[in-house]
Amino acid sequence: MLHKYQLGKATTANLNRLELELAENLKYNFPEYIITNVRVIQAYDQITDTHGIAVTALFSGEEIGFFTNSEDLLELWRKTKQTLGTLEHITDARG
Repeated sequence: MLHKYQLGKATTANLNRLELELAENLKYNFPEYIITNVRVIQAYDQITDTHGIAVTALFSGEEIGFFTNSEDLLELWRKTKQTLGTLEHITDARG
């Protein structure tokens, strides 16, 4: 799901839409957790000198977060697709 936003501009409207879609997706795929406070903001990684987004969410009170950029998302998408191959039809996961 995140990879479809990788070529879009990081406008407030797009980031808000991503937050809503990501929250819905996480709640569907992880029903055993209470998912709250999903946030997506523009970010800059000084170590890699890269612009991207920071994503955070609370999973039953435990914060999970990560930074990513369009190149990382594309690579993750490629690896996931390669790993799943023809097995992607057997999962109920959305995204």
